[in-house]
Amino acid sequence: MTIIAYVLLVLLTMKCMYNLIVPYALLRKQEGEGISFMPYVELLLLVLAVTVSVFANSDSWGSSPTVVGIVAGGVVVGSYLHFVLVMMVGGWLSLRKES
Repeated sequence: MTIIAYVLLVLLTMKCMYNLIVPYALLRKQEGEGISFMPYVELLLLVLAVTVSVFANSDSWGSSPTVVGIVAGGVVVGSYLHFVLVMMVGGWLSLRKES
């Protein structure tokens, strides 16, 4: 079960890394193109990782649902904060370029 918890955390981390790239792609996209960042994937992975960590039997941090929830939740929140900040700064810079 611990290995499954780590696999889920790796998948969640990969999705959050994707979230770090999305705002830059949105700033560069042309009219008519779309990008989906699917927040429900993170929610599902977070719930699964915490649930699996409840049943994991080891002394590692991956077996503590509280630690897994705080760390993984922090990574998700951090990726969305980055998204918002980059979009705010990028939007401000693009408006400044146009004027």
